[in-house]
Amino acid sequence: DLRLRMELPVMRRGIIAPEMVLGLGSWVLGLWATTKSKDRRPKTKDPRPLSQFRNSLWHHWAVAVTCRKMRAADVRDAFEMLSDFLRADEHYLASSQAYGDLGLQGLNNALDLFLETPELGFVWMAHDDSGVAGVCVVCYAISTSMGSVVAKLDDVSVKPDRRGKGIGSELIKQLKEQLRREDVTRIDVAVHLQNPEARRFYEKAGFVALNEERLSCLI
Repeated sequence: DLRLRMELPVMRRGIIAPEMVLGLGSWVLGLWATTKSKDRRPKTKDPRPLSQFRNSLWHHWAVAVTCRKMRAADVRDAFEMLSDFLRADEHYLASSQAYGDLGLQGLNNALDLFLETPELGFVWMAHDDSGVAGVCVVCYAISTSMGSVVAKLDDVSVKPDRRGKGIGSELIKQLKEQLRREDVTRIDVAVHLQNPEARRFYEKAGFVALNEERLSCLI
């Protein structure tokens, strides 16, 4: 450094002048003090435990979800997931009487119909490394406004221990891909008025509110 060489006393013929020693010592002490003060700057710390942070990264990158239509071998898993959902969802239970709910017998009959008449609809299931993780029900309908087949989506559910890992979003994403291959042009879904969390989930997936209320009539 040119500036440093100009400030330090010059050593001639191997003799170190006293003022050179004192000046060099002061310079070294000043440099050390500056370095220590920089080291005292506050350091930010991730508030999450290292294990939690590592696990969140692992789940984000490692969980692979595959979805497919229910097969005969999947009926038991579909029955368990849908029955748990229908018995536990407070929003469905509040309207179950208007729906004409027949309990487990009604669900069992519905799954049989899906297998016997696939042209009417299907049960869509999500699988991860631990098995079945999510489920929903899709029925076909004809839209007079679009002049094409559309899909009616119901009973979307993810197992409690798999929630928060993007499985629900992947369930809907792969469902869209499947329906596009079948030339289905729209998905309709109903959301309970007192369930803003579900509304946010569907809006994030691309659904648009219709400002309508769903009605039911038993015949």
